Amino acid sequence: MVLDIGIFVTTFETFDKRIIIVPNGPLANGNITNYTASSIRAVEVSVGIAYSDDIAKGKAAMEQAIQNDSRVLKEEGNVVAVVDLGSSSVDFLVRAFVKTDDYWSLFFDIRPMLKSAVEEAGLTITFPQRDVHIIPD
Repeated sequence: MVLDIGIFVTTFETFDKRIIIVPNGPLANGNITNYTASSIRAVEVSVGIAYSDDIAKGKAAMEQAIQNDSRVLKEEGNVVAVVDLGSSSVDFLVRAFVKTDDYWSLFFDIRPMLKSAVEEAGLTITFPQRDVHIIPD
């Protein structure tokens, strides 16, 4: 939030109550991102499932999880989509739109919610693994 616009500096307060003082020169010549100007925001997370899991089943489980959350705005074009075939997992992007006031609560709740949904569907959240082969001399 902008607290003060002076001749030489502009003073902001961040969401975590830090005060930031910025010279007006960079403000005049740069970009400003206002995270609270819109009444809605998107919470985005990445979720990886095992290559041996059914992609359609994983997608359906995650879609259902965000549809069941009352904070998620159903008419805003939420997304659950495969975005990468990673080294250890099939990676999904989950994007859920919420009212700006609900952003942080869903931001912290969505990961355990999606993990539970994937596990309840009988699928696996993966983590990086390496196979080590020891070759005798």
